Amino acid sequence: MNILTLGDSFTYGEELTSPSSSCWPAQLATKLSSQLINLGLPSNSNPAMVRQLLDYFSHRTNANPDLVIIAWSSPGRTEHSDISGNFSLWPGYSGNLFKEHQPWREELLRYTNQYHNDAYLGEAFLQQVILVQNFLENRNIRYLMLNTVGNEYYKNNFIRQFGYYTHLLNVDNFIGWPTDGMAEWVGDAPRGANGHFLEDGHNIVAERINDNIRNRGWVS
Repeated sequence: MNILTLGDSFTYGEELTSPSSSCWPAQLATKLSSQLINLGLPSNSNPAMVRQLLDYFSHRTNANPDLVIIAWSSPGRTEHSDISGNFSLWPGYSGNLFKEHQPWREELLRYTNQYHNDAYLGEAFLQQVILVQNFLENRNIRYLMLNTVGNEYYKNNFIRQFGYYTHLLNVDNFIGWPTDGMAEWVGDAPRGANGHFLEDGHNIVAERINDNIRNRGWVS
């Protein structure tokens, strides 16, 4: 089985000693004796994941992963691009994406903090999920989706406000929808200084997804 994964720092394996071998995608691939391409990146946003997925398929005419797994990040994250490249930010962001000292990025963050529209971000997330699931289903590619955090501000509000979208969601392929995600699955597992769960937590996530895959009969 060939597995393609997309996600943010929790899929990348930030704060792990050996992210490439200890992150949950790597542990899952080991459990399934599978080949892995992990496109998870620190600070990744959902729009960036959609772009990465389309880029992956558009540049590989023979791309044929057996399973795509998308661990969606917070709907509050948005992707932008300038002459220095692509970057994601979100209200309250205080990371290092401005290390290249582009003054307009700081201005964009100030604007985002003051004027972002929560409802728009929540609605956009549902649209992204629907479009990605349809893209994969049209190509007969098996997929699973999950949230990095289920009990989260945007999710707790937009599901009620934009409930008319839910009939378009294939929730059978969305593990934990709509109430929980990886953060809830790992519980009190040890975390690093920046809040990322460590190897034990990644093993819990890998095992949860592994059980789901096997229960579907997707592997022998």
